[in-house]
Amino acid sequence: MMQSTTELTTLDGYSITLVKLYSIEKGWLGYLPQSIPAVKDVKAILDDIFRTHSTTPIGGHECLFKQDIRAGIHNRVLAIMGNICVSCKTSHDRNMNVHHIKPYWRAWNNSWGFTTLCQDCHKSLQVGLPIPTKRMRELCQLFQQPDSPLYDPPGPNYPEPNIVKIPHWNYFYQC
Repeated sequence: MMQSTTELTTLDGYSITLVKLYSIEKGWLGYLPQSIPAVKDVKAILDDIFRTHSTTPIGGHECLFKQDIRAGIHNRVLAIMGNICVSCKTSHDRNMNVHHIKPYWRAWNNSWGFTTLCQDCHKSLQVGLPIPTKRMRELCQLFQQPDSPLYDPPGPNYPEPNIVKIPHWNYFYQC
């Protein structure tokens, strides 16, 4: 017997949010569901980072070192979302990870956004959930079908950020 959507928090022993994030990572869920709390306006964060950090001129572009961008994104996402894991809903003062929501085929700079996960949930996501592939695909279909009790519609889309990695360099620039 299926639980009602309001009381359903786990599927096959994992939080629904973690299952959805894993499905996105594998490319089985083709959108970011509305129920996943995320910082989706990556362009605004990147614009702020480029505005507040000193850049290095390379090849006619004002560039930032990758570590400056990574640290800037991490700090801003944690400031916006706080130190609460979106999967297990626990608060952590330390050891919070900023998860880059993306299907495996996308570049790191994308409009899917970022969310916060504790180290344990992030590790589970990176290692992979031991749910059989057939079962995961069935769950993904349930998330996408409007008549399903697990239906989770797509969240809003944001424009792709204008950021390019310079080949053979550890720098990025905005177009």
